[in-house]
This record gives sequence, C-alpha cells and structure tokens, in this order.
Amino acid sequence: TEPFKELPDDGRLFLNNVAEAIGSLGREAEPAIPELIELVKNTDAETLEKFLSAPKAGQARPETGAMAALRRMGKIAVPSVRPLIKSQSSLVRYQGASILAGIGTEASDARDDILAALEAERNSPRLVFYCLDALVVALIRTKGDVDKGVGII
Repeated sequence: TEPFKELPDDGRLFLNNVAEAIGSLGREAEPAIPELIELVKNTDAETLEKFLSAPKAGQARPETGAMAALRRMGKIAVPSVRPLIKSQSSLVRYQGASILAGIGTEASDARDDILAALEAERNSPRLVFYCLDALVVALIRTKGDVDKGVGII
C-alpha cells in the first residue's frame, strides 16, 4: 500500500508529524522502524516536497517526519536504512543517504554500502545528481573513505 496516498492532505500531515514525533522516543521507537521505512519507500515526489522541513541544527539537509525519526534513532536504524540507498527509486536513495548523513558516525557500518551506492549512481545510465550529492554528504558525515569516494566520482 501507499500510506501517504490513501490519506487526504490533513491526514498526510498528521502522519508526517506522528512519524517525526516517534523519533523522539529514541530506542523505545525501535518497533516502529519497519513502518517508518515503508513511509520512506512510499514517499512520492509531491509528498516529499510537501513535507520536507527546513534544515534544523545538526541536519545535513531537509527531511520528512519519517526521515527525522530514523535519523534521531541513530545506530539502531542503520541496518534498516542501508538497503534504501540501493533502491531503484532515486527518491528512496536520496532519503536513505540523507538519513545516514544525519546519523553521522553512528552510521559508520554503512560506509562500504555508501561507496558501492556512489559507484552505482555514477555508473547509472541516468545519473541523478541529488542522489550523488546526498551520498557524498553521507560518506563525509560517516567518516568514510573520502579518497575512495573522490576516486569513484
């Protein structure tokens, strides 16, 4: 299902706000990770644009409620976020990379995945610069091998 699509605009706003609030629970929010991942996977361009918030202190870039929640959960969310940067959808890859960038060094387990995603993005027949940009930021913020990353791009 597409959770955002099934709701009227005010319902989507409510769901976005609830997702963001879940992140403030920290480790206690771990059971919500699969649902938050589904929200990220099912976010279309219109919804992403509508619910991107202006970046706040400590954020790498604007984010939706689900992105904010996963970022705030930190390391416990990383295993579930890592597959997002391998998605066929450029919007999902962008969100995954942005979440990992926001998690920062706690997402260091994803460094090799980020490098692989950078290479895949560069070799994609349809290069998506906002994904490439988000992956570079993720590599830097996770303290990944920037020299390898530069060699890829």
